[in-house]
Amino acid sequence: MESLIATYPSDFFPRHELTLEGRQRSFRGVGRFDLLFRDHFGFSVLMELKAVPARYEDASQLARYRDAMLALGDARILMWLVAPSIPASVCEFLDHVGIEHTEIHVAEFKRVATNRDYQFAQRAELSSLDLFNANDGGSDLAGEAKSRPREPTRIITPRRTTAVESYGEEIRKSAAKGGSTRGTAENREQLQCAKLLDILRDYIHRPFDATMEKYRVSKRMHVDKVIQWSYISRRVLGLPAFRNDRVGPTFALKHTVDLFIADKTISELSARQLLSRYQYIGKAYSMSNLERDKPIS
Repeated sequence: MESLIATYPSDFFPRHELTLEGRQRSFRGVGRFDLLFRDHFGFSVLMELKAVPARYEDASQLARYRDAMLALGDARILMWLVAPSIPASVCEFLDHVGIEHTEIHVAEFKRVATNRDYQFAQRAELSSLDLFNANDGGSDLAGEAKSRPREPTRIITPRRTTAVESYGEEIRKSAAKGGSTRGTAENREQLQCAKLLDILRDYIHRPFDATMEKYRVSKRMHVDKVIQWSYISRRVLGLPAFRNDRVGPTFALKHTVDLFIADKTISELSARQLLSRYQYIGKAYSMSNLERDKPIS
């Protein structure tokens, strides 16, 4: 199964331009990963394949690979788990910690193999297919794909308006005047920046209420202007600006967040900081450099 995905990634993930960069390589003291791709955003995509239903422990394994890649100086990393079935509770946990996940059923492997006239020549490949079949939930279609540490950015005084904030203001002014916000990749990116900026400002200005509790926001994190990845994704992924992006909503959101980090509008907190300050395990961002007093459009 690994060989099929490595050779024909576009057949399994048609909206993602993945280029194979390595497979079955080892990190000293960590373990051997399955596949490493590079996407068209320049992210390293490390993919772990499982022939059995996904478990919580698989996230820990991917986290160790991520730490190893960070130690090698690769900061643009996306972890991806593929399995024949992923329980809902595990899906929620993977979303919470920012790990992509996809269910690929045996029927999908057979479809690609047939279309590509691929022959399962090795006994190991046939055994792998049998194992996938035994653990397959029965669907004939692959599921939809469901993304370190930086120190918090200090407040700069006097503060300048960041580029992504200017981006957001420009696209809102254009829309208010009846201008088009669709068509070009630049316009889509501007619109996504504007939408994310609105979500961040809303988070800062909104009092801690029942809506915050519904999204499982920590009150202390809200006071400190620290926003969780899980909150951002739940608020953003359903918006047309992200949902209709050809690379998929999650990839589009991660690219937009990366722009905000590069522009120092937000900064990702380390796992150690989140655990020691908030007893929180997951991904979260400091917004101390985001303009607070400007009203939301």
